[in-house]
Amino acid sequence: MFNFDKRFKMLIDNMIKYLLCVLTIIFLGCAEYSEKSFTYFGGKIIHPKENFIVLTDGFEFKDTIMLSKDNTFMAKYENFKEGLYTFYHGYELQEVYMKPKDSLLLRLNTWDFDESLVYSGRSAERNNLLIEIFLQNELREKELLNGEFITSDVFIAKLDSLFKIREEYYNSYAKENVNESINFLKTLKIAYTYPLYNLAERYYANSLLRNSKKEKDFNKDDYFLAYLNKVKFTDDTLAKCFVYKEYIFTRTYREMLFEGFEKGSEDFVVNFLNRTAENIKHEEVRNQEVYNSMLHFFLQRTKDESYDKIFDTFYDINTNKINKERIDKLISDISLVKDNKKIPDFNLESPTGGWVTINKVLEGKSTAIFFYNDLVDIVAKDRLLSRFNYLVKTYPHINFKFVHQDKKNNTSYFKDIDINYQYNLPDDSKAREFLTSKVPRLVILDKEGIVINGYSGLYAYDIDKVFKGL
Repeated sequence: MFNFDKRFKMLIDNMIKYLLCVLTIIFLGCAEYSEKSFTYFGGKIIHPKENFIVLTDGFEFKDTIMLSKDNTFMAKYENFKEGLYTFYHGYELQEVYMKPKDSLLLRLNTWDFDESLVYSGRSAERNNLLIEIFLQNELREKELLNGEFITSDVFIAKLDSLFKIREEYYNSYAKENVNESINFLKTLKIAYTYPLYNLAERYYANSLLRNSKKEKDFNKDDYFLAYLNKVKFTDDTLAKCFVYKEYIFTRTYREMLFEGFEKGSEDFVVNFLNRTAENIKHEEVRNQEVYNSMLHFFLQRTKDESYDKIFDTFYDINTNKINKERIDKLISDISLVKDNKKIPDFNLESPTGGWVTINKVLEGKSTAIFFYNDLVDIVAKDRLLSRFNYLVKTYPHINFKFVHQDKKNNTSYFKDIDINYQYNLPDDSKAREFLTSKVPRLVILDKEGIVINGYSGLYAYDIDKVFKGL
């Protein structure tokens, strides 16, 4: 196994001491139910961002677990299925692997989410190992991708060394845990290897973006391509793993660039969606990845770019009725806020609880209104909030507003964004007429409230050009 650093060791020691009494109480209190094969998931959140967490497998299973007054939580499940689950809190998430009859407890501090996360109880060893690998992957990413001067030969040599070390770790775990489930061993294998494959794809994609296809800076380009193409999509049983899906996205992205498609163009996105569908056989995962990928590129498109052909491709590929209904609503939403027209009047709820009209919010300034919704996980929330703050700082002449489409509770507002920028959307606000899809939406207006761009995103390719022109 990896050698824990001193901080990680200290966190685990503290976790064990802190939860020893809690575990005793829980296991004694739950002993009477043991014959029913209950599965427990609980823990404590330090500095919580919200008063709940969500545990989901991404498809059939989803449970919202409320925090107690002391910021602890506990959930009990019957007929629980083994597999990889994701838990969300605030705008952060992490994956956990659980089996029936597990009693898994976690402890985390939201100020240092991933680094502070430790587990105790049955199944703790698996999950402490997975979070350890996750942290190591972050370090390797900084090491290998921040230095653009690294040649392909040096990059591959470093990657080969990492693969060899991780193969030894994996074999050691499998040998020491002979009764471990095949499903977890597959998960562990993916956790060890696919982040490295993803780094290789990103390294090559970054080179292609920096240089034209004829001017690539690889001395042994054929060798590097052969290295990338060693990975085969032969096992789709764990396509729900985040690192697996991330790898498929990055590889497909690199393939589109290598084949000469212009980044973000109509042909790029159409071929990207078709290639994604070819690479993922699992129908549920394929539908969700095609849907997320299309929205990812949609929210980066330039103002004048048509998406008709891309929407048609999506409808041909995606078999999920709900996804198709959402895109139907998205197309309708696009048509209801027209460029070069005044934005429809609607109400907002200010942080003080009072209502204000959009005309008052505009204040006679060029304005960018971002309608946020976390039901569609297009980008990680922390990156999105960071991007919003960056744009606010970079373009001080723009009147930025961050509108929460769905108010869950009194803690809807994000602590990472100045409260003065944030609003909630009342249930009967007329803005909901053009937000039926609940997809995040950036509307850009001039000083008179005339729409410059009725549907954009914080990462749109032409966003800097538009803001500079206001």
